[in-house]
Amino acid sequence: MDSDALGTQAIAALWLHGAVDKDAAVRRLADHLREAGQIIFQRLHADGPLYTQLNDAIDAAVKAGLLDRPKRGQVRACKPDATAYTADDWRHALLAVLSPSPTDRDDAIRAAAEWARDNCGLAFTRLRADGHIVTGLRSALNSAIRAKLITRIDANRIARAPDSPADRQTTLFTDES
Repeated sequence: MDSDALGTQAIAALWLHGAVDKDAAVRRLADHLREAGQIIFQRLHADGPLYTQLNDAIDAAVKAGLLDRPKRGQVRACKPDATAYTADDWRHALLAVLSPSPTDRDDAIRAAAEWARDNCGLAFTRLRADGHIVTGLRSALNSAIRAKLITRIDANRIARAPDSPADRQTTLFTDES
């Protein structure tokens, strides 16, 4: 694969996982490519050619601004622009912060925005009621309620629906973040 294609795959492999150690990022990228049927390997050796190629692709993606380094030795897939987020991205942020116990709707939106900032590189200094972030999160909240992923307790409080399929998916993302 060429380095541009590997950079794109690195974003897909690391998206929504937050900051990970660079070695873990290389291994996550290798697993992602293996699951997609694009590479085959028995063991990923740190001194091997595949590891070196994937490590170089991650470095190139960082230089291109597709990945960032929130801390020394870590990388993460990032989307600083709120307009680049999909409805699924916003929904994932909400489900990542919600628990089965009732939470104030506005607090959940703020917590989801902060989660996206910390895990996905979302850039903001202040949330505006009519801004892209709040609008995207409100829309995702409403669609998650319709999909029964989130339960409306009353007019101002929500909770993650018990035993929803999102519980298993979110657990996979947040356990390794």
